[in-house]
Amino acid sequence: MNLLRDTSRYSCERNYATAHQFSSLRNARVNISTILHSWKSSLEQVERYSRYLNDLDQTDGYLCECIHMQSFGKHCEYQLPFETTFEATIQSQFNMKLIYSHGLQNYGSIVCYKTLRCKSGVLCIDWREICDGIQQCEYGYDEWNCDLLEMNRCDEGNEYRCMNGMCIPDEYFLDGEFDCLNWSDEIQFKNDKECIGDKPSAECDDRLCQLRQWSCGDGQCISDRWGFQKELSSDDECVSRREQYFMCEMNAKMIQWTMPNGLCDLSEEYTEPPTINRNESEQCEYLLKCALSQGVDKGCPCLESVDCVNYFQKNCTLEYIRYPAGGILGAYGSLLFIRDQLLNYAQPHLISINGTIRCRDALVTIRQNISFNTSWSAHRLVEEIFCSQKRNTSFSQIIPHMITDRCSRLDELTNICNESHQCLSITRLRDGFPDCLNGMDEKVLLSINQSCSTVQHHRFRCSINQATCLSVIALGDDVQHCENNYDELWLDSDFELKEMKCNQRQKVDCFRLRQYIDQSWKTININGDDRLINQNKISFRSYCDTFWNFRSKVDENRIECEQWWKCGEDQWQCRTGQCIDHQWLNDYEWDCADGSDEGEIFKKRIEWIAGVKGNISFNNELVMGFVSCNRTHLFPCLSLHRTLQHICLDFDRLGDGRIDCVRAIDERNTIEHCDRISMLGFHFKCISTNKCIPFWLHCFENYRCPNKVDDEQWCSYKQMSSTCSTVSDFVCVDGKCVKGGRCNREPDC
Repeated sequence: MNLLRDTSRYSCERNYATAHQFSSLRNARVNISTILHSWKSSLEQVERYSRYLNDLDQTDGYLCECIHMQSFGKHCEYQLPFETTFEATIQSQFNMKLIYSHGLQNYGSIVCYKTLRCKSGVLCIDWREICDGIQQCEYGYDEWNCDLLEMNRCDEGNEYRCMNGMCIPDEYFLDGEFDCLNWSDEIQFKNDKECIGDKPSAECDDRLCQLRQWSCGDGQCISDRWGFQKELSSDDECVSRREQYFMCEMNAKMIQWTMPNGLCDLSEEYTEPPTINRNESEQCEYLLKCALSQGVDKGCPCLESVDCVNYFQKNCTLEYIRYPAGGILGAYGSLLFIRDQLLNYAQPHLISINGTIRCRDALVTIRQNISFNTSWSAHRLVEEIFCSQKRNTSFSQIIPHMITDRCSRLDELTNICNESHQCLSITRLRDGFPDCLNGMDEKVLLSINQSCSTVQHHRFRCSINQATCLSVIALGDDVQHCENNYDELWLDSDFELKEMKCNQRQKVDCFRLRQYIDQSWKTININGDDRLINQNKISFRSYCDTFWNFRSKVDENRIECEQWWKCGEDQWQCRTGQCIDHQWLNDYEWDCADGSDEGEIFKKRIEWIAGVKGNISFNNELVMGFVSCNRTHLFPCLSLHRTLQHICLDFDRLGDGRIDCVRAIDERNTIEHCDRISMLGFHFKCISTNKCIPFWLHCFENYRCPNKVDDEQWCSYKQMSSTCSTVSDFVCVDGKCVKGGRCNREPDC
C-alpha cells in the first residue's frame, strides 16, 4: 500500500491511526502492554515511551494507536492483507494455498537449491533430491558419497535406524510423531498432499522421500513420475505440479500452458509474452505447445486439437522436436516428439539420452534414443541403460581412488543390485520395498538372521516360514507383503492395522504396535505348526481412556470406569468415568462412550434449532421433532422402531449398550463394527442382518441394508432433497442440500 504520511509533528497514517502524546498517556496511565498488543505499535515507540516514563526530563514524544483492525507499525503504516493477527494471516495464506492450489502457478515461483550447483536440466534441483537414489545432476554429483548414509550404524539397544540411515532415539520409534526425515518411524497416517497448505512444520519442510519416490519439493512424495501423463484418473500427482513444470501441456487430464518461468497456467486462455523473430526450433516448439494444449494461447493459429495437430505438421519442417528444450530427466534425458506421428494426445515418442552419470566406480557416457513409456520409472531405467555400458571402456572413465566403491569392503552393505550397481545397506533386504531395479533385494535368500539382526527389534517377521524384515511403514499400507496377511490384519482377526491409533492426536496403540512387532519374532508350536504368540499388555493409564485395547473390551468396562477410575490432572472425566485430554472437549468429535464431552455442542445445536423454528419448513417431520428436544434430553435421532419418528435421548441412554436410534448412532463408541474389531463410529449398522455400510456410501445404489426395513426411514429422509444426488452431497437437518459438502472440512449446515 502507499504510505501517506503527512508532514506534521504527529505523522500517524491517515485514517488508520490516532496520535497520542507521551504526557497524555502517562496521565491516563496507559500501560506498555496495551500499546504493544492492543494498539499494535512498534517496539521502537514502546521503548521510547518506557524511557519517558522513567525519566521525566526526556522530551515529550508521541505514538500511534492503530484504529484499523488490520493496520500495525510505528505509524500504523502497514496493513495485513487479511485477518487481524499475524498468526491468523499466515494460517489463512496456507489455507488458501490448499484450497486454491491453481493460483500458486500464477503467483508462485520454482524454488531451487543453490548450495549444490550442477547441470540438472531445465528443472533445478531440490535439496530433497540429494541422495534420493536418482541422479539428477550431470556426473551424478547429487548422489556422490551417499553410500556413507547406507554405511551408518545405529546403537542396537538405544537407537532406531531410519530407512535412509539416520539414527533417532529408540523411544521416538512409533510414538505418533514423525522423527525420521523420510517418515519411516511411524505408520504413515498423514496425507502428504496437505503439506502444501500446512503451516511451517518440520515434518513437511524437512521431509525426504523414499528411494522409490519422487519429490514434489514441499513434503509431498509421489511414486509415479509420469502419473499426469495418464488419461485414467490418478491421485498420484503433485499438488504443486512440480513433476509437470516446463512441460505442462502434456497433462492428459486438463488443459495447461507452460509459462516462461516453467510453471503451469490453468486458465482457459493465456497470452504468451510477445517473442520477436523465433528461430525454426522455437517456432516448432511453440506450434507443438499449441497442438498439445488445443490452442489455449491467444497467439495460437488454431483452436481445436485436431486442427492444431494438422497446422503443426504442415508448418513445422523439423522431423524431431525437443520439448522442453533442455533435459527433463536430470541433465541427460530429453523428450522428443516426431512431427508426423503427433496425435491429439500429449505423450512424447522418444527419450533422447545424452550425458554422463556415475555407475559405482566409473563415469559412463552414453548417447541413445529409447521409446517413451509411462509405465516405468524413467530415471531408474535410464540409469540401468547407462550402467549396463559400464564394462565398455570406450564409454567409461574410472573415478579416482578417493571416491571409488566402498560397498564390497563392508559387511553392512551388499552388492545385490547387480544390474544397477547400487550399494545398499543390508538392512534394506526383505523390508517390503524394492530398491534394486529388478527387485532382487526383496527376493534374495540371504539368511534373515544375518540381514535383519541389527534392526530386528524394529522390524516385522511375517512368519517362521516367510522370513521378512518388514519396515514399520509396510504395516497397514494396503499392500499384502505377508502370505498370511499379518502385515495388514492383526493376526487371525479382521482388525486392520491401518486403523491403529498411533498418531499426533491418539497414541493409545503405539505401545501395542511395538509389542506386535516384537512378538512377530516369538513363536509357539501348536500341533506341529509354529504360530506367533498373541500376547497383549497395556499400560495402567490405557484403561478407561475410551479406546479398546482388548477384544473383550474389558479395559473400557463402563461400570468399573464409572465407579473406580481417577483421571490425571491434565485430563477430563466423562460421565462414564473414562478419561480424555482436555483439548478434546467440544471439538465436534465424540470421544466419551456417551458423548458427554460434546455436551456444549449438543446444547448449541438444540438452541439453534429452536431459534430458527419459525423459518423451517414443517413438511420436514424430522426437523419438527427435533425442535422439542431440550437441555435434559439433548440428543435427537430417528427412533429405531417407528417410521420417521424422532426421539430425544438423555446422556444416560447414550453409550449404555442398548441401541435406541436408527443406524445405532447412540452406541457408536460402545458396539463393534460388523466386519472388524473397531468401534462402529458413523457407519450405518443394519440391525436385523448385522451388516455395516460406510456412512459416505449408504443409501446410494447397491449400498442398502439387505433388509430394507432397517434403513428405509433413514434413506427416505436423506432422499428428501432431489438435488442431493451424489456421494459428495449432504442433506442438512433443515433439508438444505449442500453440494459437495460431505467431508469438505467446512461447517455448511
